[in-house]
Formats: sequence, structure tokens, C-alpha cells
Amino acid sequence: MMSKGFAVGAALVPPCAARAGVVINLFDSTDGAIISSGPTNFSSTNSSNPNGVLSGDTSTLTGVPPPFGQYAFRPFSITSFPATQGFIVGDILTGPGDYAEGTVEWAAVEDYPASPELIGTFTVDQISSSGPFTAYFPIGSVSTIEVTLSSNPPPLGNGVCQGYEENKSLPPGSLCFGLNGGLVVLTPEPATLSILGAALGIFLMARRSVHRPTEGPPEDLAGA
Repeated sequence: MMSKGFAVGAALVPPCAARAGVVINLFDSTDGAIISSGPTNFSSTNSSNPNGVLSGDTSTLTGVPPPFGQYAFRPFSITSFPATQGFIVGDILTGPGDYAEGTVEWAAVEDYPASPELIGTFTVDQISSSGPFTAYFPIGSVSTIEVTLSSNPPPLGNGVCQGYEENKSLPPGSLCFGLNGGLVVLTPEPATLSILGAALGIFLMARRSVHRPTEGPPEDLAGA
């Protein structure tokens, strides 16, 4: 039989946030290239993709109809950190689709120039969605994001750097990179964590009152 204290706790603690523990994989991009003249300088080449310079497929979110599976970055223009860039993820190939759009703030780069990894956060500015998708990307939500760049990305029928170097001259001292995968890690919202903490406190207080042994009044009241 469920104790009264546990029943109170179960009623007050909301379900775990849909975002908790969710990782969206960003697969290799097959279009666009990034030219870098140093560890704090990245610029993108032109692309025919209307959604951005670097785009590709993503893993899907189970149970979120319709399944979404694409991402796209707006043009890269990084000259120092932090740097901002537009980003869109979702079902962006068929309209109206379910997608989240917002701003990536790149905070740093690691492992330059062997295999640069850009690290930052993605803040949702707007969504085009209905249903459970909104639980994953509410407006204002923040996720961590990281992408790996490579001068020798796996062949996917489109060698972005090879194609660039065949048609254009690489500036002296510069490197060409393709996007070699990445991920977006969704985390619970701070407000959700606060609610969970407050509910847990109420639950513990209720549990303590239910299981408190029978005893006389406090000494200050007994002697009154």
C-alpha cells in the first residue's frame, strides 16, 4: 500500500523534463566548406543550400511526429570567441514541418588544427511545431552543441574541400575544413529544476510529518 507521504510526493513532483538526457547526433555535412586562417578565424564558402552553408542529417527523436532529421548552419563568420551564428534543426526539408531555429554562441575551439572542435550553446528563438516537439525545444531553451571539423571528411559523394580547392585558390596559410559530425545535448530547463527541488522539499516535509512518532507536546508548551 502506498504511504501517505509517498502519495503526496508523487502528486507534487512533475514528470521528468522531456529534454533530460536527450542527445541529437549531427551527421557529416555534404555541402559547404569552412576556410580557416587561424584558431579564432573561420569563414564559410558559398552554398546553394537556402537554409545555410553547412547542412546534413540528424538522428530522430523517438515519438515526436513527424520524425525530423536535418540541420543547417547559417554562414560562418568567426573572427574571435565568443561568436554567434544562426542554426536550425528539425524537419526542414518539407514545409511547414517541425523545426527549431535560433542562435549558436561558440565559446571556444579545441584540437586546432588537427581536428578542430567548436564548442558552444544553442538558444532557441522560434519554433514551427505542434505537439510533443515543443517539449524538446521550448522558446528560450538552451542546449550545448559541439561540432568537429576535418580537412579529410569521410567521402559521401561530395568532397567539399577537394571540390573547393579544384575550383578556387585556397588563401596562403589557410586550411579548408568540412563538418565531420557533432551533437546537440538537450538539458532540463532551470525553471524545471527549481520546481523539482521545491516539490522534493514539500515531499520530504510531508513524509516527515506522516512518519513522526507519537509524542507529547514540546516542553515549552507542556510547562505552560
